[in-house]
Amino acid sequence: MNINRAVSPPRYLLPEMEILPSKTIHLKNGIPLLILHNENQKIIRFDIRLMAGSYFQHKKTIALMTAKSLFEGTAYRDRSNIFSAIDFQGAYMNSTVNKDVASFSIYMPKQAAQIIFEIIKEVFLFANFPEKEISLIKEQRKQVLRVNLEKTSFLAFQAFSKEAFPNHPYGFSTEVEDYDNINRDDLLEFFRKFYVSGNIRLFIAGDINENIVNSLEQTLGEIPQKERIEFFDFSLKQGLISKTTISKPSAMQSSICIGKPLFNRKHRDWMKLNLLNMILGGYFGSRLMSDIREKRGLAYGIHSRMVSYQKSGAFYVHADVNKDKTAEAIDAVYDNFRNLQNSSVLKEELDLVKNYYSGILLRYFDGVFSLLDRYIESNDYSLSINYWLDFLKTIKNTQEDELQLLAQKYLDPSSMIEVVVGGGDKS
Repeated sequence: MNINRAVSPPRYLLPEMEILPSKTIHLKNGIPLLILHNENQKIIRFDIRLMAGSYFQHKKTIALMTAKSLFEGTAYRDRSNIFSAIDFQGAYMNSTVNKDVASFSIYMPKQAAQIIFEIIKEVFLFANFPEKEISLIKEQRKQVLRVNLEKTSFLAFQAFSKEAFPNHPYGFSTEVEDYDNINRDDLLEFFRKFYVSGNIRLFIAGDINENIVNSLEQTLGEIPQKERIEFFDFSLKQGLISKTTISKPSAMQSSICIGKPLFNRKHRDWMKLNLLNMILGGYFGSRLMSDIREKRGLAYGIHSRMVSYQKSGAFYVHADVNKDKTAEAIDAVYDNFRNLQNSSVLKEELDLVKNYYSGILLRYFDGVFSLLDRYIESNDYSLSINYWLDFLKTIKNTQEDELQLLAQKYLDPSSMIEVVVGGGDKS
């Protein structure tokens, strides 16, 4: 069979999403529990989320170290005992910490739920953060950071965040010595302030019956009622338009980061601007990839992205480029901004990207665990699950002239922060 690769594949109207409904209850201590029931899914996913990200720490690395050390020991068990018990039940756990949220995801067989919940209860009541384990985790994290600090791409985004969010937790960067500036008492204090019932949200998906819910009531429902201590709310200052060059002579390439602080997913322009971002640099066939990587051969990789935080958000373009072509690559990025400002997107291109983006959104709902991610993302911003239906509808209905207006509003080259890290030829 011969395939004409010069001809685009046919485009189809994608069906509307059908979303499995959830149920939310509150445990007897007030902790909210979102339940997503699917009787065919015998593995259970259980998520614990707390507003305890780096935004809330009074010293750098405390939020991350608290989460990573939480299951390292209690007043009754050491690390080996805790993780042996989890492993024996066939369960798996990971933790993540971002700017706003600390989260723990546990996957377990249904029959292991009671025992796993008992372990979690013990940890949240009696975690004791052993010095030995804290020291080991510190060394592991420092080594990870040392490796990252050698990467021009890591340094570029770090510098961009600092410029976009000056004197704000969203812009703070971590140095290796920051791990040495915290101790066990710092972690205990953070734990007592933020790992409390009034700051916990629970999410569970799988074959969830009454026995599972009762097990949660008997375990995490027993955590004493306590509200999170009020926290100082940092004011956001507008990032100054700036150009920053960080020399790294040993680098074989330069990394560039061009962007600006914007807003989060609750803003009225978020959905349409995401569509514009997809056209610009959000997928392999995007304009930045086609022009700067494939046509001009200036970048090894290039993309644009929008990020959402609780208090703000950002748009940026990131590229790894030949260090002798840095200035040319930056100018090419701005050329693509101006093209979107000065000319409407052709209907054929818009239809292709709409179809692609709609497919991504539909895949977000493929399976009960992926669906739980969407419920969690919505819940983080106090949005209903219908947010995603609105997103799909907005993508389908956005017109060419609307995207041009958004480009004129948000993609002005003179409004951008510009960072170059490496052996760049632009200062």
